[in-house]
Amino acid sequence: MNKFPWLALGISLLFALIILQTDGHVPGSTGGLPLLMRLLMSEFAFLLNIAGVIVSVREMLRHGPSFAAIAVTTGCLLLAGFFFYIAIMIWPVRG
Repeated sequence: MNKFPWLALGISLLFALIILQTDGHVPGSTGGLPLLMRLLMSEFAFLLNIAGVIVSVREMLRHGPSFAAIAVTTGCLLLAGFFFYIAIMIWPVRG
């Protein structure tokens, strides 16, 4: 099995930990990371997870599904949704 989806999952878990520990998921948070850094981390992790899902699904289509492939695909898909939600929630809205 390709190692890229596992790498994407690991890096994304690290980014999620950093964002959650620095209150980066709170829209009005001023401590911890600047807004642009939180948005960049969320966008990069989202794209990384989507690429992990695509690579993992291609591997499953080529070699057949296995428990590890299904688990890493599900993990990348859930983290992609998490980072998309975080990016939308912290985006500043002027009204």
